[in-house]
Amino acid sequence: MPVGVFIVTSFLLAWLVCLPLWVDARGLASPATVWVLPVTMFTPLLATALTALTFDRGTLGPQARRLGIWPLTPTGRTIILTAAAIVFLPLTIAAGLAISAWLGLVQLDLDEFSGFAAALPGNVQEMVPVRTLVIVQLASIPIAAVLNGFLAFGEEIGWRGWLLPELQPLGNWPAVLLTGAIWGAWHSPLILLGYNFNQPNPLGVVAMIVGWTAVGVVTGWLRNGATRSGLRSSDTEPSTRRAVSFYSSAATNLRRTCFSPARSEQER
Repeated sequence: MPVGVFIVTSFLLAWLVCLPLWVDARGLASPATVWVLPVTMFTPLLATALTALTFDRGTLGPQARRLGIWPLTPTGRTIILTAAAIVFLPLTIAAGLAISAWLGLVQLDLDEFSGFAAALPGNVQEMVPVRTLVIVQLASIPIAAVLNGFLAFGEEIGWRGWLLPELQPLGNWPAVLLTGAIWGAWHSPLILLGYNFNQPNPLGVVAMIVGWTAVGVVTGWLRNGATRSGLRSSDTEPSTRRAVSFYSSAATNLRRTCFSPARSEQER
């Protein structure tokens, strides 16, 4: 029952927040996109709070520990897992982009970076070469990830903080894969408007589910810790919550850099 309530609540809240973009004929080009996107990222956190208040009703301390918010010790493990997130999550996202391009789901322009250029003001392109800006964009991913970690935190509390442990009785791998699939499907209100893949149809949703399931394997590993036999369901380290939240939002920088103009126009 709690899992079902959490999933339904998080999905309904996401659709509710995204409703202004659906009633506006401009879709993602609507000025409301500026606040809809970040607010949507906090709907899993709100769903977690509502579910916890309804079913758990524990004190704040145990709830924070259960969700992986606190404590942040051991410090060494926090640093190691944060470094692992910095390395593996961008690689996973890049691999997903490459596979999507190979399958014809997206169009990449790695020669002229026309999608990135189309999103820039004209005067900026005159002042600085696009390739230079691309290098700066990619180099800034670690910094941007830390700054945007606050927004990603709203999602991660729900998916890896609350849902993943709740699904652990199904087994480690089923729990990780199912959490990632639900996470991807939760993005449907935006994907069906053309966000990310310029595929405002079920194909775009499927692509998001597949891609975010792959990312969920990495974030699930960070959440649970790794053993030689695979993921374990016990002794989860609360410190991994920080490591995961740092990089969840860094994907946007990489996608904006590589996609073609048509897709960039959808996200602008």
